[in-house]
Parts: sequence; structure tokens; C-alpha cells
Amino acid sequence: MCGIPVTASYNQSVPWFGTVRGRLGVAASGWLIYTTGGYAYARLETDAVAVAPGAMATFSQHETRNGWTTGGGIEVAFAPSWSVKLEYLYLDFGNIGSSMSFAALPIADNAHFT
Repeated sequence: MCGIPVTASYNQSVPWFGTVRGRLGVAASGWLIYTTGGYAYARLETDAVAVAPGAMATFSQHETRNGWTTGGGIEVAFAPSWSVKLEYLYLDFGNIGSSMSFAALPIADNAHFT
């Protein structure tokens, strides 16, 4: 940094996601223990702002990303045609890199957005 005061804010959110996946498991006495995996998609919204005296840099990217998912869970039947499950999912939508710089100044902030 070159001694110039810089303030910055960064916000990233996933307002929605979905999956298309299969399950493979073992069932016994109304219980199912399984592993799952497949295709995942999500809306990724990223907004960043950096401000220095007399200058401002912004970054905004809103996109639908494709990726993959894997996980596992337990499902139990508690009444005819009714079940409840506890499931863990890991979702991966890849990485994206970006730099923010001020037009009249050297690079003031270098960030890697994931």
C-alpha cells in the first residue's frame, strides 16, 4: 500500500440454489442411510466497494453458476407415506478471481473472490 487510507466493503450471497442428484444407500426397518451426489446450480451475487480520498472502485457480479455436490444422510419412515431426513451437502461452484484498482493510483486492494 502507498499510505493512502482506503476503506472497503465486500458482500457475497447465494440467494438460491438447486441440485439434481442420485442417492445410493442401505435400507432396513424403515431407515435409509445413504450417500448422494450430482449436479448443482446457484445464483451467486457479489458486490464490493473500495474508497480512497477522491477515488472509488466498485465490483459487481451477479451470475448463475454451475457446479457439483456430494453428501450423505439418514432418512426414517415414521408413518405410511411419511418420512423425515437429516442430510449434509457439500456444494462447489468453482473460483473466480478479481482485482480492484483506482484509475489514478497504483493497485490499492487486491482480492480473491471465491
